Amino acid sequence: MRDLARLPAEGWLGEPMELCTEAELALVDRLRRAVFCGTPAEPLRHLGEAETLAPIETR
Repeated sequence: MRDLARLPAEGWLGEPMELCTEAELALVDRLRRAVFCGTPAEPLRHLGEAETLAPIETR
């Protein structure tokens, strides 16, 4: 339990990343459909995975 007190108050992951350009959002949707077999009928299915992969591909 003492080790948790050593973590910075703001966390250890740093600043959150935001996908905000049209190109990034389009890439997320393409990855969601092509890589994770997402469907238009379920737009939130595999969205988190695609949002994680998109910055790895582009940044």
